[in-house]
Amino acid sequence: MSTRKRATLLTAILAGVMSLGPGVALAQPAAPTPSSEQLTASLKTIFDTEASPSDRAKYVEGGSKAIPSADSVGNALRGAPVTLRVQDPIVNGDQLDTQLAVALAGMGVRSYPLVWIYRDEQWKLSNQSFCAIANQISNSCSV
Repeated sequence: MSTRKRATLLTAILAGVMSLGPGVALAQPAAPTPSSEQLTASLKTIFDTEASPSDRAKYVEGGSKAIPSADSVGNALRGAPVTLRVQDPIVNGDQLDTQLAVALAGMGVRSYPLVWIYRDEQWKLSNQSFCAIANQISNSCSV
């Protein structure tokens, strides 16, 4: 292809991109894939009743509205022979699919799906997944 044809093609491509207008965003870089350890730490922070409400709220889609239910879950889990671990993170755009492994002493391990969303440059537990946990443990969800 000649230099002139390349220049013409490039000009046409740029004109097409520019015609999208100022209100159209081009594709953003993919959200980073967090480790299982990072997600487990976020989940533990959400339910840590001794952590500040603002630190806890930043890890949940519902923000501060989630704190009353997070307190209920945290209080129920305190001292219980249970271990929570987030596993197998798979990023799909601004959504992260994971498994929550719940180990209860003498009962073995069960896994449950969790969905996280990427907002404000932060992975947050989706309201749906948060409520699934809250409803299972405390029979109420505040988001």
